[in-house]
Amino acid sequence: MFKRLDHIGVGTADAERFLDFYVGVLGFEVRERWDAKPGGGSSQVAGLANLTLGDGAVIEMFSIQSDEADPTYNGPPFRPGLRNMCIEAEDFDAAVEYLTSKGIEIHRAHPSNPACWIEDPDGNMLVIFPSFVYDNYKKMAEQASESDASE
Repeated sequence: MFKRLDHIGVGTADAERFLDFYVGVLGFEVRERWDAKPGGGSSQVAGLANLTLGDGAVIEMFSIQSDEADPTYNGPPFRPGLRNMCIEAEDFDAAVEYLTSKGIEIHRAHPSNPACWIEDPDGNMLVIFPSFVYDNYKKMAEQASESDASE
């Protein structure tokens, strides 16, 4: 049912400094990078990037543009530092049903994102998402790249 630990989410107030360190110092590669679109998530987030190293594990960077929590976003406010761990589910609906049967409260952050989040016993945020989410990320990155090329 649960396929793998896919990525961790990390917030930063300075995307270029973050990328200089992870890419320039540690050797990560930028797999995708794009600007956040209005209405596509929290207004706190200016952009995102997925960084890979070695076996394909991913750091998802959230570039934070505001300290003010977004009242339309049903998730914890974005802050610099570790935000979440994300687990890919082969059968997303079965995973949600299973977690619900265990008495775990399911949260949805935003209507445009099919993923859900739960808390572990210590309050850490775990995001459960279907495999097709990354296909959507790739499409957004490609569209952004095409838009940049036409300007």
